[in-house]
Amino acid sequence: MYIISNFYDYYDSMAYVYGVDKTITFNRSSDFYKNINLSDVFSKSLQNVIYRFVYINRSINQNSQGRLLIMPDTIYRIHENLNDNTYTVNPSMSKTLRWLFNNNVSELNANMEYIRTTLQKHIQLPYFLLSGTHDNITVTIPKLYELGIQDVIPADVCYQLIEMQLSKLLGNHDDKLVTISNDDRVIQHGFDLKKSFRK
Repeated sequence: MYIISNFYDYYDSMAYVYGVDKTITFNRSSDFYKNINLSDVFSKSLQNVIYRFVYINRSINQNSQGRLLIMPDTIYRIHENLNDNTYTVNPSMSKTLRWLFNNNVSELNANMEYIRTTLQKHIQLPYFLLSGTHDNITVTIPKLYELGIQDVIPADVCYQLIEMQLSKLLGNHDDKLVTISNDDRVIQHGFDLKKSFRK
């Protein structure tokens, strides 16, 4: 994957591990900003799910702003603490929203999968952040390290997911992830395989 960007993110160094494929280009700019109207994409009921998913925490804590991080394989709920501008990642969406579907987790998961894949096709980015209100949903490309996503997705996995999603968007679909052996991981971190300590 070839990344064109005006900022560094935590998975960028993986390009040195996997090599740069210029046929898969990610134009990743922090200046990217787009408004979308959910009514152009989803039914009223699913618009309501997205709105509740983003803002469910506001009724509990007025100092927290909710956002949705759409990653290649799942949706994360991001809370920004407005007092100190720190972020919390919540990967567990089922526990939060299953009451909207009468505790039917499989129905919730199916709807979340539909929301994720539909938004990805509409926005045409491997990952993005949704924020705003019913009438004004904005799409931005976040700095993932600022959100703390590295605590949930390792850099190598994140890089592969993004590259695979870009391939899908470009029409070069290949679901097979390249895996890194344990020996390669040890060497990447500066350890010697025979002596088991840093060179």
